[in-house]
Amino acid sequence: MEILSKLKIRKYNSIILAFLMTVIIVFSVFGVTGCSKSAKDYTEEEHVKRVTERIEKRFLKDSEKYTGCSVYPLYNENEELKYFLVEFEPQGFVFILLKNEQLNGLSCFGFSTSMYKLSNLYGDRTWSPYTIDETDSQPYPDTDKCWMTDEKGNVINYDRSPYHVTQNENARKYLLRSERDSANTEYVCAVKKDGVFVNLISETEVNVSKGDLMKKQAAMYIAFIGKKQFDL
Repeated sequence: MEILSKLKIRKYNSIILAFLMTVIIVFSVFGVTGCSKSAKDYTEEEHVKRVTERIEKRFLKDSEKYTGCSVYPLYNENEELKYFLVEFEPQGFVFILLKNEQLNGLSCFGFSTSMYKLSNLYGDRTWSPYTIDETDSQPYPDTDKCWMTDEKGNVINYDRSPYHVTQNENARKYLLRSERDSANTEYVCAVKKDGVFVNLISETEVNVSKGDLMKKQAAMYIAFIGKKQFDL
């Protein structure tokens, strides 16, 4: 009888412990996500203002490198606001990913919680225009890239965004994710001309309806890393 009684007590304690753990998990999940804000809670103008304020605080305050910035909305192929471009003065740029906010509970584990996430591209990073060589006959290692060069034969490098370089600051801007890249790090900087997307890195047309995003495109490597240090 005594052994049976002890077993019942242990079973009862296990049930209480399981119940308490369930309560803790439920409240933890609610505390992390229950009151988080959605990107849809703000208008486009409000998002631009919020991003600008954060950029100025993080990059421009007491900076000897940057003298100013401009923030532009970027859309995907479905005309949805998904990103922002920050164009620094006198040089440099960074992309911002727009996502739903998470509360600070996750930040304790080093995860991203902000509605705005910085890309890996900012500061002194540069890019070079090129077109795709379908025959893969270019010099190793970039056998499929035909780099654009200057009059001396040197590969051209820019420290301003493709939108700025191609004088499309005032155009509606797009950032199209390559569908052939499983790592989600290849993006096409584009604008629309006569209803057709134009890749600003290669200055070639991108026909989304015909599956061009599944094909090789001149693209920019942009990573949005889910870590706290990339939160804006």
